[in-house]
Amino acid sequence: VCVCVCVCARVPVSVCLCVVDLVCFAFGCASSPVLTPPSPSHTHNTAAAFFVTYEGTKGFLGKQLPEHMAPVAHMGGACAGEVVAGLVRIPFEIVKQQMQANIHPSPTAAVRAIMATHGPRGFFKGYLSMVSREVPFSLIQFPLYEQLKVSWGAYRRRMGQEPGLQSWEMACCGSLAGGFSAAVTTPLDVAKTRILIAQDGSSVMAAMRNVYVNEGWRALYSGIAPRVMWISLGGAIFFGVYERSKVMLSGVV
Repeated sequence: VCVCVCVCARVPVSVCLCVVDLVCFAFGCASSPVLTPPSPSHTHNTAAAFFVTYEGTKGFLGKQLPEHMAPVAHMGGACAGEVVAGLVRIPFEIVKQQMQANIHPSPTAAVRAIMATHGPRGFFKGYLSMVSREVPFSLIQFPLYEQLKVSWGAYRRRMGQEPGLQSWEMACCGSLAGGFSAAVTTPLDVAKTRILIAQDGSSVMAAMRNVYVNEGWRALYSGIAPRVMWISLGGAIFFGVYERSKVMLSGVV
């Protein structure tokens, strides 16, 4: 992934991601499940892998599809981005979950134990379930974010203003898109968490069914309020700073 990022990434995008990731990490928030990091290096790698894939796929599909099918290009880019970013993120998630559960005293011990017990495959336990949770989130968030920008720009034109959005306006679009997507996909997030901390290989649907049968439908939305607040705040910071950084660096890099 790192080789692909180095070969395919445009320098301005990479620089923007570094700036944005550090800001989001400093505020302790994330714009999406892509950016829920245990360390700044983790979020850099994950965000770079996601956005390089997202922008590349979106650009490719955008050239192949008519303009009115732009949301399809956004969804395709988001789906591809999550698949690639998941390969970077899931090993960190595995170690983080075991550390939070006090199973191992240090990250090094956790890595050694996972390798000794399960081998390299142990670092990718729950990968399919995580991707199945992240893909629906991004399929909602990014097309919605892009459409909100278009709609806001059209509103500015009707008001006789320049169609280009200000940073705070794009931040609002990112916050709304992130918050709505977070609320809709909360059951998938609950299922992913149960799978990561469990010792069986349950699927997402099986985990959701078990939660519903044993704890009721309300349990599927456990933590929805902090999740929506967390991702809404992160969406505002991430997209606002990201878009602003692109503008500032476009004439420099």
